[in-house]
Amino acid sequence: MLSLTLAAVLAALAQAPVQDAPAPGGRIEVLQSRFGTLGVDAEGRDILTPTAVVPLKTGQGYGWEVLVRTERPSLKWRETFVLPKPASTWGVTDAGVAVSEDARTAITEREVSAATGVISNAWQVADGDPAGHYTIRVEIEDLPEITFEFEVK
Repeated sequence: MLSLTLAAVLAALAQAPVQDAPAPGGRIEVLQSRFGTLGVDAEGRDILTPTAVVPLKTGQGYGWEVLVRTERPSLKWRETFVLPKPASTWGVTDAGVAVSEDARTAITEREVSAATGVISNAWQVADGDPAGHYTIRVEIEDLPEITFEFEVK
């Protein structure tokens, strides 16, 4: 008798309309996004100073951050970083970064904890980096793409 009841339940479930399941952990809300140069304040804390111009100075750090609100435990993001001309070297040793054959584009993919609400990535100006217009496009899960455009000079 139990197997007949189970069979009836399974048959009913098979006939039920399919509904889209909510994303694990719920939605993601972007609170703020910004790009800038990286430095250290008087107390020795890392700071990001918003700007659209990065000095073409070896060692100068720059990057982006996106502040989010979510109940998800982790988030996947993808960064597409495009240079105006090929870099002489990318200096990339991270397995999560792929550089295009023409040496103009690097794609970084990561999954990070969402506990802090901050998603970010940073780079440094290296010898041989070209001057000009740079673009960084960031995709976080299924949110609209966030684009940062800046000049290195």
